[in-house]
Amino acid sequence: MQTENDAKQDTALKKFQSASSKIFNILCALRSISSADSPLSFNSEQFELLVWYNVADKITEIYKFEQEIPIAVWHRLVTSFEEKLSKIVTQLSPLIVRHYKQAVTKPYILNFLCKLTYRCRTIRCSTWLTQELLKIFLDEIQRNTDCKHEILLIFANVAVITHCYDDQHAKHLLRENNFIRIIYEDFQAINKQCNGSFKGNEISFTLYILAWSSSDADNEYLQQLIVDEKLNALQMALDELQCALHGITIEYEAISFVPAVWNRVCLINILLDNARYREILISKDIFAFLCKALKFEEKQNRDTMVMRVQCCQALSKLSQCQTRKTHTEFLRCQFDEHDLWHTLRTLYDCMPDCRPHIDHIHRNMTNYYFNVGEHVHTLSADC
Repeated sequence: MQTENDAKQDTALKKFQSASSKIFNILCALRSISSADSPLSFNSEQFELLVWYNVADKITEIYKFEQEIPIAVWHRLVTSFEEKLSKIVTQLSPLIVRHYKQAVTKPYILNFLCKLTYRCRTIRCSTWLTQELLKIFLDEIQRNTDCKHEILLIFANVAVITHCYDDQHAKHLLRENNFIRIIYEDFQAINKQCNGSFKGNEISFTLYILAWSSSDADNEYLQQLIVDEKLNALQMALDELQCALHGITIEYEAISFVPAVWNRVCLINILLDNARYREILISKDIFAFLCKALKFEEKQNRDTMVMRVQCCQALSKLSQCQTRKTHTEFLRCQFDEHDLWHTLRTLYDCMPDCRPHIDHIHRNMTNYYFNVGEHVHTLSADC
């Protein structure tokens, strides 16, 4: 007999399959109608608008079913969906550029790319971000057009996926077009015009984009942004992480939102490669942030898995600091509310990607106590 839970799963599966089929059918129809030899291509503007609007809406709808479908089944479905969608989007990339250049379809393309990059983790930006479109986007940012905020949202999504999923093609494309320098110089130019009164999402967006897209804590533009005491960018990032961990809505000038945890943990992990930032973060109780993040559940299971690997890697970097202060913090987090060792043991058993980092933490901790013991033994012998 089918249980109520089984019935819900079946319903969610059918809705997922229906929504994904509609996306593929609509995009395939668009590809056919927009082809050069199509007799309808001259009169398809209204259809094109509906396509980009409906596809963006269906992409949002599809990912809401994750909570109702078993994880193993969901991973198989969403991976297959994104592989097929990636191929179609690649074929439509010239059309995406063409429609973005048209005033009527431009906002629909922006909405589609925002949803695509926010939801679809395994679709590389190289499927749609051509050299031509990247130059158009960067020009819009420098000219401070009305589309700038949406473009920065897209770039933020692209940058964090590029970092977490190691999209080398995207890194090369951004590097070849001086992406990081343009983003930073634009930020500073606008900040100067505002007499240094920039605040809120302009600062945090720039910080995240610079860090995620470079994956380099020693990047000169990232450093210049962080050392600017007036901007207080690093504290702002920690405040956002605190809100994310407690589900608190952030109110900025342009937007209000509940931030995600996983991508902000990615930022912390990158910054821990730099000794100066590491000391600052330790002084701001970064251990507690990471311990809480290890137990946090994101809306997408893939984000949760990425976040836990990033947390373990961050803790591994912290364990390399063979100082009393660092290891005192590790000891403080072992038990009570954080229960770090139990959490790490659980992850070690169920997440293979976390194991190398957890092994590294264990070795560093053992070496520290061994060295302390040797030091005490030497002092005793001298006495």
